[in-house]
Amino acid sequence: MNIPAPARRWLERASRNVRLTRRLPERFGARPLCVSPAAALGYYRRLDCGAWDELYAFAAHCVTAHATVWDVGASMGVFAFAAAHVASRSGRVLAVEADTWTVECLKQSARNRPLDA
Repeated sequence: MNIPAPARRWLERASRNVRLTRRLPERFGARPLCVSPAAALGYYRRLDCGAWDELYAFAAHCVTAHATVWDVGASMGVFAFAAAHVASRSGRVLAVEADTWTVECLKQSARNRPLDA
């Protein structure tokens, strides 16, 4: 869906204080994530739709068990938490994000328990 740029900016600003819970796909533990459509309007959709396929493929093919992963510009942490699932408990993931409001969403997601915990 193509939304004209001015309308997209308005929708993103109007969504600034909106927080939604979305789950990663089952293959990444179905962890619930705190997300905001202010970061990307795609967060109004589920996280298992095709928009995230390349990111999930990268996590699945480039992250290994016990890996150390840095996600710089983590935004809502979709890649960081998918990578954390692949890296397992013995791995480490550092999600770096400059926006303090977005960091609060990341912290909430970190407190959420994955289904297999």
